Formats: sequence, C-alpha cells, structure tokens
Amino acid sequence: MIGTIAISDIVRSYRRALQARLRRASEVGGATGMLDVTIMKDAALADATLRAAQVPRGVLVTAIERGKEVIPPNGDTVDPATG
Repeated sequence: MIGTIAISDIVRSYRRALQARLRRASEVGGATGMLDVTIMKDAALADATLRAAQVPRGVLVTAIERGKEVIPPNGDTVDPATG
C-alpha cells in the first residue's frame, strides 16, 4: 500500500477545483458563486432533511461536514447530530 486518501481530502480537493472553475466562469460573465453555510444546532433547518429545507433550484449541496466526518448528501440527509 502506498497511502490512503480520506473523504475529507477528496472533498477539499473538489472544492479547490470548483472554486477555480467558478472564478474562470465569472471572468467571462457567468453568474457563479460558492458558499459554505453553517447550520447551528438550534436552527429550524437542523432537524430537516435537505428535501424539506427547500434548497433553491440550481443550488448544489456537495458535502455536509460535521467535525471530521464528511457526509455525502441526498434529499433524505439529516444532520447526524440531530437526526
């Protein structure tokens, strides 16, 4: 074995690549953006699935991070600390 790769390493690399692509797209006039959002434990969304949270069309949730854990999201994902 040469080494191991953690999911968090893959997500971090994906984010860097995505940010670079978004910068290039915005330079040619595209409306782009990337945002990290923190949901506090007492927020109304903390107990909701992504589907119930009604994320706007066109928004892509690429990962949910809780501490060092990275959760691949889908419409039924709930924060593991609350759901």
